[in-house]
Amino acid sequence: SATDPDDQRRAQLLNILLLGFGAIALLAIVATLLLDAGQPQETEILLVVAGSFAVAGIAFLLWINRRGWTQTASWCFILLLIVLLTFGDVPREVVGGRTLFLFAIPILVSAVILRPQASFLVALLVDIALGAVAIAEGIQLSVVVVLGFFALALISWLSARSLEQALGELRIINQELDKRVEARTAELKITNSLLEEQIVERQRAAEVARIARDQALDASRFKTEMLAKVSHELRTPLGVILGFAEMMDAGIYGPTTDKQKDALSKIIERDKRLTQLVGDLLDQSQFESGKITLQNNPFSPQKISENIQMSLGEMAEKKGIDLLVNIDTNLPETLIGDGARVEQIMTNLVNNALKFTESGFVNLSAYVATPQEWVIEVKDSGMGIPDRAQRYIFEAFRQVDGSATRNHEGFGLGLSIVKQITDAMNGNIELESRVGKGSTFTVTLPMIPAKMQEVV
Repeated sequence: SATDPDDQRRAQLLNILLLGFGAIALLAIVATLLLDAGQPQETEILLVVAGSFAVAGIAFLLWINRRGWTQTASWCFILLLIVLLTFGDVPREVVGGRTLFLFAIPILVSAVILRPQASFLVALLVDIALGAVAIAEGIQLSVVVVLGFFALALISWLSARSLEQALGELRIINQELDKRVEARTAELKITNSLLEEQIVERQRAAEVARIARDQALDASRFKTEMLAKVSHELRTPLGVILGFAEMMDAGIYGPTTDKQKDALSKIIERDKRLTQLVGDLLDQSQFESGKITLQNNPFSPQKISENIQMSLGEMAEKKGIDLLVNIDTNLPETLIGDGARVEQIMTNLVNNALKFTESGFVNLSAYVATPQEWVIEVKDSGMGIPDRAQRYIFEAFRQVDGSATRNHEGFGLGLSIVKQITDAMNGNIELESRVGKGSTFTVTLPMIPAKMQEVV
């Protein structure tokens, strides 16, 4: 039908083939007339006649195809090829000479412009045509030739069938993606509508209040709530997108091409990065609202550092940076505190160092400072931080300068969150940095070994 993608594809292919074969026929006629202008031989006469017949037939088939009768035009084209090849040369050359191999063309073409199984019927027609010529001229037709054309038809059928299956699966994938995009677009429209309504309500409340202090408090509270709401709302769709992308990459929905795998890898990588940014926004909103809570459970600094080396090692390897981890043997194997927040401190510091280091190393160390304190130290060979920027580097939504914000991803929350977690743990963070010489972040935390807590 006119709406069938496969029929449309076959009609386009038929147009291309007709134009191509028409051009070849014209060239054959012109070349024959120019090269044998004196006394043309029987072969040349046959070639001119066959070429003229081919040009006329192709013009007619182009007209039929454009009228929408693609299947009729395709069969006529195949039959035209067989007739031209059969009568376009002397019988001996047709049955067992230079023209014989050309009969593979209609077999191959039929699998593309007709159904894949049509190649077997065309192979039969070719064998019948050759057999008729052989009988009429008293020439022996080889059995190998007959079987060879059927073998070629089998190969053509397999190739065309695989192509149609691949195209069909690709169309299904595209339809599923279109549906997901439409669903996400509808959700975003609803969310935007709700956000616009909330913004209008806030603006009206601010206008009524007309008090600078109340306006500042409302704006701060609104920002914190929005950070939390947006973070929660984004986590679910991001998780869904990541899950579908990973399942598609694993081949659950069917095989994928190399280009599709590359696109899925990029989707997975960007989704994970966005999820991390959403987590930072949620943490920031919790700190600002005073809802942050710290756990008091056993954790292993050694295991945390190993997790960080595994999670950020690929990023360091891609940039050609040595990610080194050194844990002091005197540091107790198990400490008491919020292990998840300690891991967040280490992750944010190492991730920040990797982002702003183009070559060299990033070194994560943990060691005992005093009997009551232990230290997390992250040192890098990166670009360093100017003195003026060190005054605000731990503020939320602040980075070194505008160029850093453009060249490196993030909201400028990583170091701010580290500072707020450290303060909540009654710790201290220090920075030593020189432009072009790298930076060293030192976090000092209270040390409570697991055995000490058991004694208490």
